[in-house]
Amino acid sequence: MPNKVSISSPLELLEELSGSLLVNFETACAEVSRSAEENLSYQKKRHETTLKKLNTAQADLEHAMASTKAKAVEKAEKKIAKYTERLDKLNRKQSGIQHYLDRLNQDIAESVNLVKSIHAVRDAATHSLQKRKEPGADEPAPQAVSH
Repeated sequence: MPNKVSISSPLELLEELSGSLLVNFETACAEVSRSAEENLSYQKKRHETTLKKLNTAQADLEHAMASTKAKAVEKAEKKIAKYTERLDKLNRKQSGIQHYLDRLNQDIAESVNLVKSIHAVRDAATHSLQKRKEPGADEPAPQAVSH
């Protein structure tokens, strides 16, 4: 359970909320980026595996054609068609994930620029709170003396 922070002023609330927003934003960006990268890596592995199976099926077709076995040729041709179709689907999926990842990285870069203003708000709130804690900050301002 997260620690509760005692907040006694709007400045403290602003400092706490902006700090929390920054932490959560950075965590979310890292998590979504990591997840997309893992998904892309997984799709690349599936592509490699399917490509190996396609190459094996093509070699089987060559052997079947050399031995003039009609059933073996037909079986190998079906496998080749199946793996070719699967590769096409994987290529489309991989391309879509790569496009998503590129767009995500652009969004993160743009968001990081926007987040700079939240840093400035948090820093300003922190600065104001620190000024209050300086010695003599609790003393009332001198009153103008009228003659």
